[in-house]
Amino acid sequence: MYEIARMAGFLGAHGVWSVSDGETLVPMLGHEDAGGRQGMERLVHDDLGDAAKAGQVALEAGRAG
Repeated sequence: MYEIARMAGFLGAHGVWSVSDGETLVPMLGHEDAGGRQGMERLVHDDLGDAAKAGQVALEAGRAG
């Protein structure tokens, strides 16, 4: 549980830093594999709605491991 909270804090801080200069927040997808390796994927699309939809699809599909 601690690791999930730590990752959420990192992603939240990254989001705040990203918009601190007036940029639009790009949807992000955080993940951790079975071996404990964490990662982040920025969902950059021309349309923000498409980026949000891509994130929803990725969450619903899941990821092996």
